[in-house]
Amino acid sequence: MYLLLLSLALLFIAGICFLERAAVAARNRLPTVPGIKVVVVVRDQEMWVEGFIRKLFLSIKGMPQAEVLVVDDCSSDQTPEILRRLQGKYFFKLISAGKAGAMDEQEGRTGVIRFDARGFGGKELLCVPLFHHLSCLNRR
Repeated sequence: MYLLLLSLALLFIAGICFLERAAVAARNRLPTVPGIKVVVVVRDQEMWVEGFIRKLFLSIKGMPQAEVLVVDDCSSDQTPEILRRLQGKYFFKLISAGKAGAMDEQEGRTGVIRFDARGFGGKELLCVPLFHHLSCLNRR
């Protein structure tokens, strides 16, 4: 009987300690980043654009209000087709260069992260600082 009461008392104390730690962690957590918009410009990157987009969406996974805008700057390869196919899996707006004023339209707006991916390829594209920046924002 005493052993049962002692066990219950220990469980009660452990539960209180757990709840207290959870409350402290919740108070120390930074607020989420509201309304982040990521604008990316690509051109002729058919070999790398799918991996880039997948990694981009993995980086913003914890940011439910993040928007992604991809601007295709007159690609002459399969980049636009790959991006249209990826729109079936990931939610992003795709704009072709004819409407490229979209990049300028975002100029000066707060909460907008711009990245020009033109000229990057391979491992270089998949390791750009953009992903580190987004993961830091995502931890908030």
